[in-house]
Order: sequence, then C-alpha cells, then structure tokens
Amino acid sequence: MSATKKEIIRKIADKMEITQTSSKDLFDNFFFVLQEILVEGESFTEYGFGTFYTEEQEERTGFNPKTKKRMVLPRRMKMGFRASDVLKDEVNKE
Repeated sequence: MSATKKEIIRKIADKMEITQTSSKDLFDNFFFVLQEILVEGESFTEYGFGTFYTEEQEERTGFNPKTKKRMVLPRRMKMGFRASDVLKDEVNKE
C-alpha cells in the first residue's frame, strides 16, 4: 500500500504543529522547486535520504511494437533517484 498526498500532508501538519493548508502549501512548493531544479539539469541531494538527478539519454534505434518498423528515438533527459545508504539501511531494518 502506498501513502497518499493527503496522508503525507496530515503527517507534516501534525509533526510541525501547523494547519493542513499550510502543510499542503509547503508540500506543493517543495515539489515545485524540486521540479525547477531538475528542469535546469541540476541534481538535488538530501544527505541521509538520497539524490534526485537528470541525465541525458543519447539518440538510439528502437522499433514500433505494433508494426515492427524501426525508428530513431530522439535524445532525451531521463530522471532518477539514488537512495542513500542511510535510507537503504532504514528500509531494510528488521
């Protein structure tokens, strides 16, 4: 089961002792700023959590699965997340 945005907003509001409206604004703005950083081609690292990054994927040859026709797939940016060892250890605790 995955957490919903609403649940995360409620938890932030409880931990910070702020309203859910303020929590939602904080949550939305964080992801807006993170998006801006990634669009600019920069990475964001939160030590103890991980790194969000973009990297260029070169032009390559692919094919249309319906027609089996070969085509050139253009160069593009792809995004990724690399978890820190601290986060990996926390997730894998028994």
